[in-house]
Amino acid sequence: MNKLNIIFTVLAFVLVSCDDKSAELREEYDTLLGESQRLTEVHQELSEANELLGQEHLELTNLIDNLSEETVGLPDLAEHEVILQRHEAILQGHQALLQGHEELKDGFGELTPEEMEAQIDKMREDHERLVEGHEEMTDEHEELRQQHEELRTELSTLLEEIDI
Repeated sequence: MNKLNIIFTVLAFVLVSCDDKSAELREEYDTLLGESQRLTEVHQELSEANELLGQEHLELTNLIDNLSEETVGLPDLAEHEVILQRHEAILQGHQALLQGHEELKDGFGELTPEEMEAQIDKMREDHERLVEGHEEMTDEHEELRQQHEELRTELSTLLEEIDI
């Protein structure tokens, strides 16, 4: 009988420990979901900025194409187009990651503690990759905006010279 009490006590302790571990992991997961939400907002802002830069790029390209003889000395915008297309591909990949995080939410409580830990580790890695990608895109967007502004100034000067 004494052995039976010890076994039940150990079993109860193990079950309570697992529940505590699961609760801690759920709390950590909820925190990561909050981070995912913030990353989703930044992702949306970057998507909108990328779309606006794409429109600006198209406008500048069309203007340069219409003034082809007069714009011989102006930079080629093909590199900008490549950057914008690369950003679009990165944003699509980020969207898939964020969607996966959202889809995991429904079944997370049913995972074992080991599976929970693995999912949390993967989310952390994903978040790091998202932040790095967002920072790189933000820097490149700023650079493109500056180059667009410089090009607009050059085009404005050129158009003034042509009209004279």
